[in-house]
Amino acid sequence: MRTWLVHIVGDADLGVPKDAEPELRTTRVQALRESADPSGALVLLDWPGPVTASLSPLAAATRGMNAPAALVLVATAVTKPIAEALAHALTVAPAAFGVEFGTVVIAEGDLAEARVTTAVAQALAPAASGDQAVLTWGSGSTQLALGVMDAVIDRGLRWRMSVVGVDSAGGDHQIFDPTLGLRADPMRALARRWGYTFDSEAGRWHRAHLAPDLDGLGLLVADLLTKGDATSGFAVREYIWARYRALRDPAHPDLRQWAEGQVHNARPTTGRLLGVIERLGPHAAPAVRAAVDSTAGAWLTSQPAKLLNRIGARSSHSLLPPCPQDSQLLRRELGMTLATTAWYLGVLGDQPEVRRNELFLAVHDNGADRAVVDYLGFAEPADVPRRYLVLGTPPTHSHAGTYPHTHELAARLGTGVADLAPATPEAAHALLTQHWAAITDQVGAIVLIPSGPKPVVLPVLLAAYRIAAENGIPLYVRELANDGTMHRLVTRFGAHRDLLELAGHALSTVELDVAARVLEACGQTSLADRARRLAIALSCRTLDNSRWPTELPDTGQAILTRGLLAQRLLVCAELAARHTDPGHTVRALCAARAVIEESVRKSATGRTADQEWVHFRNLLNRSSDQASRLMAAVIELRDALPIVHGPHLSSPAELARLIADKLTTAGVRGAVSRPTAATVLAAAAHTARAVPALGMPMAAHRGPMLSELFAALRDDVAAYAAAEWERLVAAARLA
Repeated sequence: MRTWLVHIVGDADLGVPKDAEPELRTTRVQALRESADPSGALVLLDWPGPVTASLSPLAAATRGMNAPAALVLVATAVTKPIAEALAHALTVAPAAFGVEFGTVVIAEGDLAEARVTTAVAQALAPAASGDQAVLTWGSGSTQLALGVMDAVIDRGLRWRMSVVGVDSAGGDHQIFDPTLGLRADPMRALARRWGYTFDSEAGRWHRAHLAPDLDGLGLLVADLLTKGDATSGFAVREYIWARYRALRDPAHPDLRQWAEGQVHNARPTTGRLLGVIERLGPHAAPAVRAAVDSTAGAWLTSQPAKLLNRIGARSSHSLLPPCPQDSQLLRRELGMTLATTAWYLGVLGDQPEVRRNELFLAVHDNGADRAVVDYLGFAEPADVPRRYLVLGTPPTHSHAGTYPHTHELAARLGTGVADLAPATPEAAHALLTQHWAAITDQVGAIVLIPSGPKPVVLPVLLAAYRIAAENGIPLYVRELANDGTMHRLVTRFGAHRDLLELAGHALSTVELDVAARVLEACGQTSLADRARRLAIALSCRTLDNSRWPTELPDTGQAILTRGLLAQRLLVCAELAARHTDPGHTVRALCAARAVIEESVRKSATGRTADQEWVHFRNLLNRSSDQASRLMAAVIELRDALPIVHGPHLSSPAELARLIADKLTTAGVRGAVSRPTAATVLAAAAHTARAVPALGMPMAAHRGPMLSELFAALRDDVAAYAAAEWERLVAAARLA
């Protein structure tokens, strides 16, 4: 196992003070190049004239380091001469730091963090499975340090941070390992947040799925709504009526049965039944009035019951997760934590840097950063609730403490200043934990704006990392030089394989929003972005095709909606083909109905979305061609399905008979070879363009199919998971 020391080169490597004349740097670079014995200058900063410390950053970082080791010197155009001088000096005195570097590489970038990330990634390309990285912090630009961190995380290396105190006379040094000291397993916290459970909890969740009582149904509803499951409307409906049954006095008439008798020929949906009960007429029987006035009746006519039903309907009809505005209701009724607030943290520097202040103010005025918006599932930046914590700076020998402009910014944000003293990881963690306790069930993402002195920023970064990791939420670090770029710190190293397998399962079951969030937790932002774009395309969530898969052509509204319906149905057909159990069969059929409805509703131009759907259904029902009848049968199948969860879960044979009966009634039984969800949905997809009611453009499709993009993403995630497994095995062997 080789250790890769990744060091950001700067004046501190020469002991040059900040206020020194440029000639001092030039003189020392030249002296280092020409010295026959540069050990003293390399290690102890043994230079005539002023120096910043008595120990160099590289000397501090290499304490206790063993061979084999490699050194990557990260430089910009300004610091490249220093890097070249250090590399040359190490050829003259290879053992100066007590460990010989088998490889010394200069990775040249600039202050654009993406370029630094690329340069360091190229330098780390030879790293083998099981290698680890040590990153220096405190001796160079914070921007460069974050770019280096991105490259190491992307490379999949386990890393530690070597913190060097360049302002202290003793060259203070400590190692931070992000996997140590956590009070909870980050993977468990993250998986649980998105509806996945572990052995100790499996019994409770198993009972909730197979024989749900009222409490179990509450768990189930929270689980399905979190995942954006197309069957969540069924579970919500069952929860509403289960709670009614638990409250009902047997002496009162059953309001559900009574309401079903009032709707006559209309389909007795839960929303329609609740409306009938709420609008009880003056001629209702006294017994019915008494039932409506009872505790059980009050539940059915309550705002929470109606809102829950709407949330379930939105999920089942549109494949949409709960809105952030629903979080309070879901927390109160189901104990469901819908953490949707972004918590912005920041430390300000010693100057009233207007641009850096404006990063906070831009978030306050315009909304959260796009990466945070996408992760939390919002449409627009302004929709994301934001909280702020502005941290003061403790006094040191170089500055007097919290600056006046810090208080001015906090006042504009509507918050106060939390003074951090001393600037240690322990003090920062205690301070952040104190504030976290009041908002723990609200925050879904933490964002650090890392301006301010490096000795203060780092403890805050480490404390924020611990809180994020232990609670299964992402920590983003905002780039300062290029507005809008975010660094994502993964929550656990060495657990990628488990998270990737979880993401693979979510992709296999078309839980795309969950897959995107889990992939992002692994640091796989590119894979996460692909999953998120596919989720948008499948559910037709927005017609802004800049947020759709980049492989799809830039087309108009008609193609993005009705024009891609056949492809959406194929994705549902493949879900049913991969998982043939009754639960997934019903999920596939429910999802198919939802994508048909959204494809039609989102295509509306001269009508409202509701009017467009009604018009389409009327046209479909008046058509006699096979393609139209098959499409109508798919739409009607969902309403004929039994409740997907509970002891009366249908067997595959029972579902096949139900599908066959529906096809026979529609006169299209001969359209499929076997009455399964997979064959029915595939047939509907292949004949969709022949449905007159869709009126789709007949232009040939350009670019890959949605199902092909799904398959490619699943394959890439599986390949990355296999590579992660190989890395873990290699590391275990070397250990």
